[in-house]
Amino acid sequence: MTHASPAVAAVLDTGAITAYMGGESIDVGGLLAGAALRHQWAVVPALCLAAAYREATPEQALRLDILMNLPTALIPPVVPGDAPVLGGWSRITEQPDLAHALLEAVSRHAPLVTTRREVATRVLPKEWPIIEV
Repeated sequence: MTHASPAVAAVLDTGAITAYMGGESIDVGGLLAGAALRHQWAVVPALCLAAAYREATPEQALRLDILMNLPTALIPPVVPGDAPVLGGWSRITEQPDLAHALLEAVSRHAPLVTTRREVATRVLPKEWPIIEV
């Protein structure tokens, strides 16, 4: 990306990433293409990416490798200061990867792309922009 601080198009959780890697969702591919055209980030939280790799076949892992290296993909790590929120939200959602996606969406004021709306709204307000895939 050439911009110093591009906007965030959306945050992809594990379900969105696995739908993309499995070729099941043109919505996620379209979102990634749109983000690139608008010089925006598509945030792929590290815990979500790791969870997707855990489920991936060798062919799907190659798609994840491509996703990880897209210039529009921003892959934030977990940092020590995230631990209290991630721990609390993981307790609520029972899914640390989803908690990481929620943290990124909230901290960046960005829509969440997910297959787990019901679980996400245990943390997010009902009116939060959620894109279901």
